[in-house]
Amino acid sequence: MNGDWAERSDRFVKFPEDEVEVFSAYTNLVYTNKIVTPEALFGEIPTMEKLRLEHDFLSKLYVLSEKLQDYRAKVHVLEAFLAVAQEKTAVVAWIVPGPVAVQTLYNGTPATSVARRLFVDLWTRTNVSSLSSHCRAMPHDFVCDLVLALHKLLYETGYDGRESKGTISLEEIIAKGAT
Repeated sequence: MNGDWAERSDRFVKFPEDEVEVFSAYTNLVYTNKIVTPEALFGEIPTMEKLRLEHDFLSKLYVLSEKLQDYRAKVHVLEAFLAVAQEKTAVVAWIVPGPVAVQTLYNGTPATSVARRLFVDLWTRTNVSSLSSHCRAMPHDFVCDLVLALHKLLYETGYDGRESKGTISLEEIIAKGAT
């Protein structure tokens, strides 16, 4: 270890706030370039709950990678977030990170984090009922980031907010932005 760290003399670094399973997944990722999570589906039909737990775990893994300043690991986790988001369930065809995953990520990353931007982008492609039902459980900074992203999306589509015969719904605007 270089620098003036307290752990330098011990040559032992403790991560008391990180779960053993998360650190184990990180170690596996470093050595194999593969992410194996407790919720790995291995051919099962995914359920919403399993996919939300997958996002929760990946958020913890991303935060650990952020702490360790491991760029390559963070890229792998971002790819995993996208893969989970695109999983199809019997109910929905787009899975967004739930409040626990968002809270974990926002508590453990800087405002400039690419992962934060990804979470916001994923949420801009969801429906209004999901947005309204989860809004209060989300971190304030996430809600602000989401409002700004949705405003930008509305602005880019030319929607001016006035009611008219030609007005399209928010779902249609979001769908246009997703293509």
